[in-house]
Amino acid sequence: MCYPDSKKSILRLAGVAALMMLLVAGSAFRQGPAAQHTGAGESLYKQYCARCHGNDGTKGMFGARNLQRSTLADTAVTLQIQRGKGFMPGFRKKLSAEQLQELVTYVKSLRVQP
Repeated sequence: MCYPDSKKSILRLAGVAALMMLLVAGSAFRQGPAAQHTGAGESLYKQYCARCHGNDGTKGMFGARNLQRSTLADTAVTLQIQRGKGFMPGFRKKLSAEQLQELVTYVKSLRVQP
């Protein structure tokens, strides 16, 4: 005895499952390089920034800005890290161009979307 409705349900379920697997695989592929990139930036952040800005960017010690609320453009963030501001020292001589970019990318990842 054949139940056409149950076959359709099974096919639909299989189709939805396959689609979900493709979406998850595609999402992981897109995020892979970015996650590696922010990993290096996170390490630099913990080494140079977390003491005053906190692990999540909200600490604000010695007048440090809340990085989660930052709206600065990449160029402004880069210059501020290089030159420093207030009690924050500049890191121009400590960071390579690649490290600086990794750090900027990580700092931007701390931002909370409005």
